[in-house]
This record gives sequence, C-alpha cells and structure tokens, in this order.
Amino acid sequence: MRHKGLLTGLTLAIALGGLGAAVEAQQQGGTGQGMGQGMGMHHGMQGDGPMDLADRFGEAACRFIREHKEEPFFLFVSFTAPHGPLQAKPEHLAKLAAIPEGRRRNYAGLMLSLDENVGRILDCLEEEGLAGETLVVFTNDNGGQTALGADNTPLSGRKGSLLEGGVRVPFAVRWPGTVKPGTVIDDPVISLDLLPTFVTAAGGEVKPEWELDGVDLAARLSGRVEALAERPLFWRQHGSSGEKAVRLGRWKLHVPGKGKGEARLFDLSADVAESRDLSEVHPEVRENLLRRLAAWEAGLEEPLWGPGAKK
Repeated sequence: MRHKGLLTGLTLAIALGGLGAAVEAQQQGGTGQGMGQGMGMHHGMQGDGPMDLADRFGEAACRFIREHKEEPFFLFVSFTAPHGPLQAKPEHLAKLAAIPEGRRRNYAGLMLSLDENVGRILDCLEEEGLAGETLVVFTNDNGGQTALGADNTPLSGRKGSLLEGGVRVPFAVRWPGTVKPGTVIDDPVISLDLLPTFVTAAGGEVKPEWELDGVDLAARLSGRVEALAERPLFWRQHGSSGEKAVRLGRWKLHVPGKGKGEARLFDLSADVAESRDLSEVHPEVRENLLRRLAAWEAGLEEPLWGPGAKK
C-alpha cells in the first residue's frame, strides 16, 4: 500500500477505494481490472504467445504501479506459483540441478520464478521513487502442499489442513519510516489483521460497526508497544462438522472434524510439530479453548456450497 500505494490483500479493496485509492487485484482465478485475456492452463502460456505466468503477473503489477504512481493505490498480486501444474522454466530447472529431478525440483523452479518477480515489483517501486512511501506485505493464504513437492518440516500438516503446516505462513513487511529493518515479532498474527492495519495506514478510520476480527498492527510493528494483547485466533473449514482450530498464546486446540477423532491440545512454544497431545495434562486449558471455539462458532453460518454445506 502506498500512502500515495499498498501491496497485498483483497476484501480491503472496498475500504481503500473509499479512501480514494486506485485499486487493482491480480489473482489466481482472474483479475480485477483485466490482466490479459485467454489465460492458458500451462504456467508458461498467456495471451498470444509463450510467457511464464509469474512473469506476466510481475509485468502487469509494474505496469499498474507506473500508471498510478501519481495517486494513492492498492495493488493485490496473488501469484499462482507454486501452484500446479508444476511447469518451471528450463533455465530455472538448470539452476536447480543439485535437486534430484521430479516434483521437488519443479516446485522449486516455480518458487524461483515467484522470487524473481517479487524482486521485480520491489525494483519497480525503487525505480519510480515510491519505495519510501509504500507499505509492502508478503504472505500466503496457506502452507506448502507436500503432495506437490513442498517440505513443511518440522511442521505437521499441509495446504488444506489446520495443523501448523497448513496455517503457519511467511508474513514479511516492508514499511519505511515505521518498521525498522530486521525487526522480528513473535506475537501470533493473522491475515484478518491486514484490513485494519491498511485502513489506518492510509489515513482512514476503522468503524466499530464493521465488527472486524483483525487488529491494527501498526503500533506493534513500529515498536510503540512491546506486545499485542492476547487474543484467540480461530480457523474452521467445511462448516460445523469440519476441521477447526483455536490458538490462544502458546496453546492450540485442533479438532479434526466429525468422526475423525478427538480434539487435541498442543503447546506450540515447546512443540511446534504438534506431536504431543497435552489434553490429559492440562484439561482446564482444553475445556477453556473448547468453550471459546463453541462461542465463536455460534456466530457463524454454515457454508452455502461445497463440503459441509446445508442440504
């Protein structure tokens, strides 16, 4: 995001557009303002000729930045890489010859293309003189897909799971004048925190009637406060009968879903691999988290389609 750009999340578009920002969403299933027509299934095919899809996203992002550099903007770039099909550039595979041929090398090839194009966007901001007034966030919507070549060690689980391997993701922020380079914070945060953080960074006000689940991270990122207030973080998929989880501080409760076993309690400060169920050792913590999870779910609707949808 820039006070005069903002790079990252979607549903933010309405709030930030209301503050006068030009908005662009370039994402896996299409784009907000027209990323080109006829996107092929092959990562290397786009438009009227061969082109790496990550390069296409990087090119379009830089074009948007140049076109809107004189006004506030919000740019959300959701690269497909390292999504399947695992079709990396031959020159990238050659650079990764130390990795045995197969899915892992192909996956790494797509990661290399992603890395190059994130760098391309950052370089574009530098070239246009915008780096010093742009908030950039790099994160992901899920953990690595081990079935395609990702390695989430030491975490359990993968994309599509609510174990740490499915929900613990990179969260890197560059915010000149606010975030000191090299700063690391250990507070648990969630992508829901992006909306209030971006709105206030852009000079807007988070309205109480929005009833947001996220919090503004600016004070914590800048070091004005030493820690965020402890709060529960919740996850659920496939409705009330599906997998769910809640984290509060060091504790995490994981519920596998109806008919798939009992809820398990983990101390993430000592067991990030979620290998030791402490339910019998700390039954009071387990019960507290179960109550919090039930109270949160009471305010949710069942899915309207897909797994867990109402019949």
